[in-house]
Amino acid sequence: MIFLKGFVFSSDSSLGLFLIFVSASFFMFFVFQNTLFYSQQLKQFSDFRKTSSFLNIFIRDRNENFPLLGSAYYDTDKKRIIENTIDYNLLKKMELPFYLLNSKIYLQCLFLKYEDNKSEVFCSLDEEENCFSMERFVVVMKDKRYKAKLIARFCYD
Repeated sequence: MIFLKGFVFSSDSSLGLFLIFVSASFFMFFVFQNTLFYSQQLKQFSDFRKTSSFLNIFIRDRNENFPLLGSAYYDTDKKRIIENTIDYNLLKKMELPFYLLNSKIYLQCLFLKYEDNKSEVFCSLDEEENCFSMERFVVVMKDKRYKAKLIARFCYD
């Protein structure tokens, strides 16, 4: 009779420990899944921030020697750079692909889509697997002003 009481106590405690272990395992699994999800979200946000900052520099600054660091139009009459207005002649001088600083992301291609649905492509159209695009509305200065949508295609290395 004494042995039976000890067996019941040890099986009850074993079952209790097993349930605690299973509950802790599920809890750790869900914590791990949430951590993985949020780390991926953080990486995507970081990539978005880098590419968005690059496009802001591209549209708002001017660098005649290296147009990817700024292709804004310089108005000689006003003697200043016109933001969100791109100099078409600088676009033609670009060399792609362009790797962003301290990143495995590179600018593969730029597209200009005009109001009349005509479009221009500034790159080689190699199909890449792991890419995403960002869009900005700009004014393109050729012989006159044209409204267009600038589409930048970024890829991961």
